[in-house]
Amino acid sequence: MCRVPVDLLDLVRDDRAAEDLRTYFDEDVPLLYTGRRFEILAGGGDHRDTCDVITGDDLMAVQMLSVRFPSEVAIGLLAGTWADG
Repeated sequence: MCRVPVDLLDLVRDDRAAEDLRTYFDEDVPLLYTGRRFEILAGGGDHRDTCDVITGDDLMAVQMLSVRFPSEVAIGLLAGTWADG
């Protein structure tokens, strides 16, 4: 098993951790962190009409976390051609 070089609990216990989280999610902070909204974009992904379906909003939400993927992948996911693996 690969060991993480830093104990993650130490990071959470760090005095700056709480302030960093407040800053990240604070809507009034001038520096906008787009990742803080990924789970609520377009109302979230747990609606009955969009749950278990990959939508353009889902792809945008993932990109808000700085995850990039090729256009061919996006097309395959949206078209459903890759839905079964």
